[in-house]
Amino acid sequence: MVRGSPPQGAPPMAATPNPPEPTELSVGRLVRSGEPLSGWAGEVGAGLQRDAAGQLVVTSAGPGFLCCGAAGQLCVKPAVQVSEDRVEATLELRSPVADEAPLSREEIAAALTELGVTHGVEPARVEAAWRIFEARGELLRPMRVARGREPVAGRLARIDFEPDVLPHADQGDKTGRIDFHERGRVINVVEGQLLGTWIPGEPSKAGEAIDGEAIAVPESARSKPLRTGKNIRRSELPEDEAGPIQLFAAKSGVLLIDEGIPSVSLVLLIDGDVDLETGNIDAEGSVVVKGAVRSGFKVKASDGLVVHGIAEGADLEAGGDMELKKGLIGSDETLVVVGGNLRIKYAQNAHLEVRGDVELGDSDMGSTIVCSGRLRAASGRGRLRGGDYHAAQGIRAKELGSDLGALTRAAVGRDVLRDRERSTLTERLDELKHEGLKAKRMTGKPGSFAARTAEKRRREIQKQEHNLRAKLAAFDREKPDLVEAPEIRIQSSVHFGSELEIMGVHLRPSETTGGRVFAFDPATQTVEARSA
Repeated sequence: MVRGSPPQGAPPMAATPNPPEPTELSVGRLVRSGEPLSGWAGEVGAGLQRDAAGQLVVTSAGPGFLCCGAAGQLCVKPAVQVSEDRVEATLELRSPVADEAPLSREEIAAALTELGVTHGVEPARVEAAWRIFEARGELLRPMRVARGREPVAGRLARIDFEPDVLPHADQGDKTGRIDFHERGRVINVVEGQLLGTWIPGEPSKAGEAIDGEAIAVPESARSKPLRTGKNIRRSELPEDEAGPIQLFAAKSGVLLIDEGIPSVSLVLLIDGDVDLETGNIDAEGSVVVKGAVRSGFKVKASDGLVVHGIAEGADLEAGGDMELKKGLIGSDETLVVVGGNLRIKYAQNAHLEVRGDVELGDSDMGSTIVCSGRLRAASGRGRLRGGDYHAAQGIRAKELGSDLGALTRAAVGRDVLRDRERSTLTERLDELKHEGLKAKRMTGKPGSFAARTAEKRRREIQKQEHNLRAKLAAFDREKPDLVEAPEIRIQSSVHFGSELEIMGVHLRPSETTGGRVFAFDPATQTVEARSA
């Protein structure tokens, strides 16, 4: 009787949810491929199956040992097992559980061949496993008998960015407090600036499975070629075509690093609001804000600026044109500076300084608007109320002032911004003259340190004074000519409480009137008014 079988005459065992004891089979018994088995009525798993007649047959590749699976299934555990990645084969030997034919070396060799183990076989380990088995009757644990070659990932290529172009962490002040308005997340670069150095990687080596097939290196471990985005210039490729390559900014702008790929953008896109998440924005090139600019924050662009949402209590500056699609609600400290033209839906309680034209899509209330071009509020309600409006080239609106007589000033014919800039240059020139006189009084022994210092200071002042005079001369030469005589054209109503100034001549209507055009008459040096 085979160990584990029921006594003679006992009724056959029926299948139950728990694994029944084998009737003519024993767990751990050695079985061979194609061997028929009997005495098991339960479920079967890997290495076993039933034929059409219901006979249980071993289907495992090579010899193996019977075992019970976790679900109570009868399975076969092969004596030779190959790892899932086919890099390693192990041998498991167990002591006999009954009077069964012993496992031979020839069967092990045949099993290795049947499993396709043709590369990396280690005869010495096979021999050692066999000797241990003969001496102890079993192997305490599976023993490796074949090993292929695992793929070797090469060193990945990388870009070592220069320290001054890497985003810095929020450091805070001496007390550790952090001003989240000044987070410094925008990286501005100038044309020709060194951004970093690309260090090439090392090639990867494919592996070899125990069946001789190549094992590819995973895509994530493969070194990739150098990839750069827009406006990045590379240094010349080294002679060996494998050395480092320096990366430079081809244009001035904002450095963007997306998944390790650098590019220089001439337009910085803020896909949301300017708030605590972004901090203040100071960017080379243009800036487009898809959301709003929240109170207390600043946006500065060396070129154009477009804000799709509302700007509320925010400081804005653009070297080129600016467009505020939903308008501006300011405060006493709000300042908007525009180097080009400004298009704005509406403004309220703000201070705007524009070197070009200002076009209001609706109206303004209580703002100070100073521009070197024209101020137009001819769309929507077209109101200019309760503010100070200075436009060198003229003002056009539908309504000036309010029914309640709010003080509203409108002035044309004088470029306030240009006059202020020239005055600043002149004041600085005067300061340099006084500094030059002080430097002339500096004395010292000829050849002494004091004498050399005084001479160096005098040369510096002379150089600054020369440059400033040249700048003033160019400033005066570039004075824009008026295309036509500036005028104030109000289409609908001019309310009392309005004050007008044209070419230095003041006019204050005593009552509300209809539309009027106010123009300066050079012959009489007065301001004339006519119906609009």
